[in-house]
Amino acid sequence: MSAIPLPNDVLPTSGWLIAGLIVLAMVIYGLRDLLRFSGRRTWAISSVCFTESMRRRVLWITPLGMLGVVVVSQLQHPFDAQDAIRQTTKFCLFATGLLVTMAIIILAATNLPREIDNRVIYTVVTKPPTRLEIILGKVIGFARVSALILLIMGIFSLGYLNLRAWSMRGDIQKRLAAGEVDPASLPTLRHYAEAGLLSARKFQQPQSLQIFAHLPQPDDDVRWINGAHEQAMQIPFMLSPELLVPPDDPTAAPGSSGLVILARLKVKERQPTQKELEQLPEEAPAMEDSVMGPVPLKPATAATRGAKRIPPPTVSIQITDADHFTAIGPTAISSGSSLVIPLASADRPAEAYIPPAALVPLLRGGLFYVQIDGNSQFAEYGAGRDAVALLVPPTKPGQGRVITALANQSGKPGFPLFAGRSGTHGQQLRGGENSAAVAVLHFAALDEKPTGPVPFEMRLGIERSGSDAATDNEDFTRLVLRVRDSQTGKLSEPLQVQPESNRLSYISIPANYFTDGAFDLVIQCLTPGHWPGFGPGSVLLVAAEQSFAWNLVKSLLILWLFSVLVIVVAIFCSTFVSWPIAVVLTLVILLAHWGVLQLGDTIGAGIGRQVATDLFRGAGAAEMKVVSEGVEYLTKLLRMVAAFLPDVSRFAVSDDIERGVAIEPARLLEALKVVGLFGVPLTGLAYVFLRRKEVAP
Repeated sequence: MSAIPLPNDVLPTSGWLIAGLIVLAMVIYGLRDLLRFSGRRTWAISSVCFTESMRRRVLWITPLGMLGVVVVSQLQHPFDAQDAIRQTTKFCLFATGLLVTMAIIILAATNLPREIDNRVIYTVVTKPPTRLEIILGKVIGFARVSALILLIMGIFSLGYLNLRAWSMRGDIQKRLAAGEVDPASLPTLRHYAEAGLLSARKFQQPQSLQIFAHLPQPDDDVRWINGAHEQAMQIPFMLSPELLVPPDDPTAAPGSSGLVILARLKVKERQPTQKELEQLPEEAPAMEDSVMGPVPLKPATAATRGAKRIPPPTVSIQITDADHFTAIGPTAISSGSSLVIPLASADRPAEAYIPPAALVPLLRGGLFYVQIDGNSQFAEYGAGRDAVALLVPPTKPGQGRVITALANQSGKPGFPLFAGRSGTHGQQLRGGENSAAVAVLHFAALDEKPTGPVPFEMRLGIERSGSDAATDNEDFTRLVLRVRDSQTGKLSEPLQVQPESNRLSYISIPANYFTDGAFDLVIQCLTPGHWPGFGPGSVLLVAAEQSFAWNLVKSLLILWLFSVLVIVVAIFCSTFVSWPIAVVLTLVILLAHWGVLQLGDTIGAGIGRQVATDLFRGAGAAEMKVVSEGVEYLTKLLRMVAAFLPDVSRFAVSDDIERGVAIEPARLLEALKVVGLFGVPLTGLAYVFLRRKEVAP
């Protein structure tokens, strides 16, 4: 389920503006109290809140959380030692966040109403402390309580994780010494034994991933993909409605004359094997229609049998949006027929026509891709820098408007993007000894010249084909990795790796293979019938390593910032409603934005029509319209309100520290921005509400 787009682009501008106006109004309204503000009195009030919380034995919940972590971690079923540590890390942070959040909500939301009920507030407000000092004192006091809970749970988490990691690492070292290790797991376990199980790494992702039929050289004019829909090429275009207006009629509507795709592709064919030949149909039509007119099928050769003929190389074309989702499908282009690529006149472009009715998605403008898939299993398809162009035809015979593809950073026409077939785990790379495709991951230059082996982490999902799966003695997926200089094309010596599906593999490549410039990591799969899938983060370069303890401290600091936000929201709610309602309202305010994101397309465009159809099927057209428009209005209102509530996902830390990713300082800054954007205005509103509240005779 995709996430529904919230108007978050409004938040950095109007959100900060609204927050600033609230603070300004609070300053003007409470200028007298600001001038009388005393940090000493504020700290005294915070000390009272802290002492009272300790008297209520709030710290007794920490042993309960520790016990829960120990019990749950012992009941887990991990893949290996690293997975056990990662799951335990997640349990520790989840328990820590849950304990501090629930404790703070209950303490902060009930404190002020309870003081009003037992008349303690009467004594406080008649003394020198101002209402502003009372609010800030309570915020600081409960922030001290949350910091103490986090400190206790943090010390426990660090000690327990180190104890488990030490124990498991010792067990791994014993197994390695005894030779009781599966050969496929040997490199991974050696890494665990040498590097340990607790880590915090800074990763560098590849700038691009492309999959080719075979490795192109930097000076190649043509790059190739395999047929049989194994790979595709994607050509980017920046379109606007003005570009789609027919060139001979400026008053015509954009797209009214349709759009023509001009494809200048090259084709290399091969003879089918005997098995492939037997699977061909007995007869094939003598001619096939295309937008260029009838095209003869490839004549029979010595490889053909009887009436069997090899069909001509064809391609399927579709238009995708900037996120590579289909905007115009193949069935809407040239009436859904495959486009025949002419062999005899390779310089003559093949043409595919998009009718005006299908051009609606392009009229909104922006970035689009022309995606071309090769159909024939007996052909490779090549594309150069000018492989595809668009033609806006005139309404009458004449010259059309040609739209070229986007240029690259150097201003020259760029090559298409070459992608693998989409699978469960990302772009698929076909395996095979002699016909293996190649994945090329482009990395930026290293920050500094490496002095030792350069580490990589790889996690691939591997699918297996039933038709040509590997034999029993070839169960392991065999990959070959090479490092290539992006400028010279020089390749390093091959390095063989045997990854396991959805398991981390740790790779170290000698430093002498890396130069000062950008480089490519070239990967081939040698095992027939195996299809490794490459998704975001499948292959990462370990750029730097940090202390796990320091990474844990940063995660706890983010959780403390979240607890400060919870405190402010809870105190704000408690100034105008009773404490049970304040608890519920605090949870609603904190979770509303996240909840709308989770609902995703469920409350997207068209939900009103769906509700009206499902629940009021027998109603009249007028009633259906009222229901549909009403639901649409409510969902828009919900999305708008949720966009101006705090985004608690900015405080999520468990995923990064669990995966061993070093938390960047920018994450702390993002959390601090959310606290500033929502915490400061709500503190001001809480002060205003408390000042206007009758709490003393």
